[in-house]
Amino acid sequence: TIAHNDFMDIYLLAKCRFAILPHNGLKHLAMIFRTPIVGVNIIPFVGLLFMRSCDVCITKKLWLRREQRFMSFREIFESGVAMFTHTEKYEVMGVKVMENTPEEITAAAIEMDERLKGIGKTTEEDEELQQRFRDIVFKSKLPDGTFVKDILPLGLKCKISTEFLRQNKKLLE
Repeated sequence: TIAHNDFMDIYLLAKCRFAILPHNGLKHLAMIFRTPIVGVNIIPFVGLLFMRSCDVCITKKLWLRREQRFMSFREIFESGVAMFTHTEKYEVMGVKVMENTPEEITAAAIEMDERLKGIGKTTEEDEELQQRFRDIVFKSKLPDGTFVKDILPLGLKCKISTEFLRQNKKLLE
């Protein structure tokens, strides 16, 4: 059995090329050390707005039980679900929160590795998907009528995993 060591958690975050982390407190340590982050299972969605330009992120997907389909990103923001921080709220709305798959996480990690090596390639379509995601986020109105862009005018700095967007184009409608 290997004993847990808090110092090693910090040391590894300080020395690694990049870290694969959920949206939790360790993310802040990685940011302090300027370690790029592959943010996985990002929820609440507004957590994306605090990630940096060097980060690659993937969100959890939200399944509408009654309709047997995933919520689009626009629906997530305009319904206010993007702000939910408690499991009970998702349950009341009939939403099942879906973890990222190993394949989604692997693709995001490979993308980060390639970006850091300077060999990452994106197509014009990939850039269009990124822009569609950004437009959805910042042109969406929250249930109280406030635009997301008015709350956080600095914009969305992180990249959403290219492969994640390619595989989930329907969520951008």
